[in-house]
Amino acid sequence: MTEKTKQMPQVDGMDNTWGFPLEDSTWEPEENVACHELIAEFERKRSKPIRKRLVHYLSSHPSHTKKALFCFHTEKKETAATSSEKREEKQLLRIVGLTDTPGELHFLIKWKDHTADLVPAKEANVKYPQEVIRFYEERLKMQSR
Repeated sequence: MTEKTKQMPQVDGMDNTWGFPLEDSTWEPEENVACHELIAEFERKRSKPIRKRLVHYLSSHPSHTKKALFCFHTEKKETAATSSEKREEKQLLRIVGLTDTPGELHFLIKWKDHTADLVPAKEANVKYPQEVIRFYEERLKMQSR
């Protein structure tokens, strides 16, 4: 698989058959592709650069947080228990953004290991209160300029 697109209601992948030129590739519905391991590998490789670019962009353009976080929501989400356990091991570098997912606020947090996660605001308020306050103070200073 070399590319992927969403055409409602289905997800199509660019299927390139081995030994044939790229121009002979076809768009196939995801359910017709037999190599689910290749699809999973493609998704894994694609999500890392997007996440890194998003964090870098938001670090240098904090006023564009709302637009850029839309990209972050398109990634598949882990279960709350698994992602919460993983966060226990990580050290917070800074809060990059805030977004309103359906029914709940989430902070986009950049970790010291250069990864980023969406963390529910309720959880961040308890675990990282000083960083949450610093995040809001920075935004208030920017708005008053």
